[in-house]
Amino acid sequence: IRWGAAQWGEFLTLWLQLVFATLLYLALANLRLSTPQLRSLLRFWISVAMVVALYGLYQTLARNLNWPLAYLPYLHSKPTPGALEWGLGFAGYVRPSSVLREPTYLGNYLLAPLLITAALTFFKGDRSWLFKSKQRNRASLLVLFAAFVVSFALAGYITLLAVMLIAAVWNRSSRKWALHIVGIAVVVFLLITTVSWALDLRFFDAIAERFEQVMASVTLTGEVSTVDPSGRARLQEALLALSTWTHHPVVGIGLNQLQFVGGLYAPETISLRLVERGYTHNMWLEVLVQLGVMGFLFFGLIWFQALRMMWVVFRQGGEPLRWLGFAFFFVLLATMIRGLMGGPFTFTLYWFYLGMASIIHRVARRE
Repeated sequence: IRWGAAQWGEFLTLWLQLVFATLLYLALANLRLSTPQLRSLLRFWISVAMVVALYGLYQTLARNLNWPLAYLPYLHSKPTPGALEWGLGFAGYVRPSSVLREPTYLGNYLLAPLLITAALTFFKGDRSWLFKSKQRNRASLLVLFAAFVVSFALAGYITLLAVMLIAAVWNRSSRKWALHIVGIAVVVFLLITTVSWALDLRFFDAIAERFEQVMASVTLTGEVSTVDPSGRARLQEALLALSTWTHHPVVGIGLNQLQFVGGLYAPETISLRLVERGYTHNMWLEVLVQLGVMGFLFFGLIWFQALRMMWVVFRQGGEPLRWLGFAFFFVLLATMIRGLMGGPFTFTLYWFYLGMASIIHRVARRE
């Protein structure tokens, strides 16, 4: 089948993203850092995450209380249908987007720094390896967790819960870590409860409304939406991807081609809007349909090899690298779980995590 200009344009767009992500991974994987340099890199990363989290917390207050510098998308551009409902908040509670455009992106971005900070704060012997004082480490953890909670990133919540459940049955260290995070979650939740009540924020009304919508999604009721896909819409996306993949199982249909090819194989029950959109809220299905079994196995091998390396660092490394390996094991696991709920496989942060895992493994081997 001869491709048109639109198909080549979509292919090259994602191909360039994949090339950039691969180059980023290779550049990081080949860095020869010492332990102090690795520590400085982690400090910089967590410090940037702290700035993003603090800005997100301020935006939560600014957008709900009309404080200065509140960024409201509907004041700067004409909102798309459904954007005010899904993009901004629930029950009058306006979610923060920080500098990451969407609230969901904020929560998912903060998940990895949150897990790393928790591991290094709770398990490192002197508890001050990341930053120079215990108080700063604990304060960083509280700020990251608070911004994560108020972001209303449902996929992030589900991912964290899944990671905690896996950790709870893994081994003694994992159970201890999971209990510490649950304890921090309780403290943060109580603090947010107090602040919400004092400032008359509708945070809990938003929780109740979101829970009702989630239950409707789980029971597959309501209309199919491409703004905030329901459970039925996600099932239709998965069915479209699998129906297309069965006709191109080995090498797939090519990068970004589902919106062009999917219509040929889509079952009649699938919404035409979803076919034309050509998006699958599942990173692993996206790889399978675009790159086939060969690409899926190669992509999965990269992630499972990184998981294996981090587990080896945890089991055989010395302080504090073993706990860094422990943290990144769960960061990678969380990313793989999060991929089941969306996110492109070329997402830069995913490949950054893989590169960081290679750096940690290389440093641990030299120690």
